Amino acid sequence: VCPECRKEAIVSAGGVKDLDNNFFINRLVDEFVLKRKVEGEVDVKCDECCGDDPVVAFCPDCTMFLCHVCNEHHNRSPKSRGHGIVPLAEMRSKKDVTIQAKPKVMMCRLHDYELKHYCESCDKLVCLYCTMKEHNGHTHDIVKNVAGKQREE
Repeated sequence: VCPECRKEAIVSAGGVKDLDNNFFINRLVDEFVLKRKVEGEVDVKCDECCGDDPVVAFCPDCTMFLCHVCNEHHNRSPKSRGHGIVPLAEMRSKKDVTIQAKPKVMMCRLHDYELKHYCESCDKLVCLYCTMKEHNGHTHDIVKNVAGKQREE
């Protein structure tokens, strides 16, 4: 039984990895780990190249620690040019700094695509590929539309 929602969770043949994600707890854990990295309690490596160069910055938009070379690339790349990169030294110099990582994009375990659709027939988040394969013929909508309808009710 889930201690948060009190729903019975049946573990299938796929094991624990097939259970629904608890996004609230996952986010708390992510923020705790991030805070420990910023405070220097945990060894930090560049999330882009995974090299041994020292980390010099953090991108809260991507939730990535960056070495000097990757930081320069991140600043020039059209996809990440406008991100609010913060120097790691600045983050470490502030006491009680609030680190708010952006929520991670939820990805499909089967197809590695973003979960942007909701299958109303199965009451499950699915990716675009799922809507054409495993959930073909089911009723689905884009998550934003479903969320809007739920708020109206």
